[in-house]
Amino acid sequence: MGALLRVVWFCFVGWWLGPLWFLGSLAIMATVVLFPIGAYTAAKTWAVMTLKTSPKTIVVEAQQQN
Repeated sequence: MGALLRVVWFCFVGWWLGPLWFLGSLAIMATVVLFPIGAYTAAKTWAVMTLKTSPKTIVVEAQQQN
């Protein structure tokens, strides 16, 4: 995705969605059963705020599918 799209996303959506996303993940982690899902969503907060994914993560996930 282009840098301009990520900047627009962060300015209009990411700055308020990020904290809500993180608080939601903390609420999910409050339960013992859903803790792994909450930890995963907490780790993805920065990606939700900026729409940026790590290229290394994409390559590793693609390699694990084989």
